[in-house]
Amino acid sequence: NTPGSCDGDVVYFGGEAETLAAGQVVHYNSSGNWELVDPSNSTKSVGLIGIILGSDASVHGVLLRGMVTHDHDPGEVGQALYLKATGDISSIAPTGSGNIVRVVGYCLDASNGQIWFNPDSSISKVVPAATAFVIGGERVARLPVPEPLFPTFISIPR
Repeated sequence: NTPGSCDGDVVYFGGEAETLAAGQVVHYNSSGNWELVDPSNSTKSVGLIGIILGSDASVHGVLLRGMVTHDHDPGEVGQALYLKATGDISSIAPTGSGNIVRVVGYCLDASNGQIWFNPDSSISKVVPAATAFVIGGERVARLPVPEPLFPTFISIPR
């Protein structure tokens, strides 16, 4: 059960925009390079993401979907997993204003890092408490909701 061991859909292309290690969650950027995901930056969390299986994507590969051993235990069995801090995942959805909320898989084993990685194509963004937005031409205020348990999200157009 070493980080990066997997069974699933693996691709072998692209360069690396930064130093990467097996088990980290990466985003394929417009320059054709893999970079660490960052839910606080939509340019690094929306689009094609995967789990890098070594330091070199073209040699070790990037898992796009399947079972994989992550580099740590991200949650309890059966819990949904979300993008977290740079290159990481967690069973706790991000709640910071403007953060991208994206389900990327589910925890299969809480003691050895095994997960089902299957990034959802639905992307949401956390709306700050003091924000108003427009729906169907009408300005709508966001009602206060206890955070971080129940953050309010809006969908980002693709």
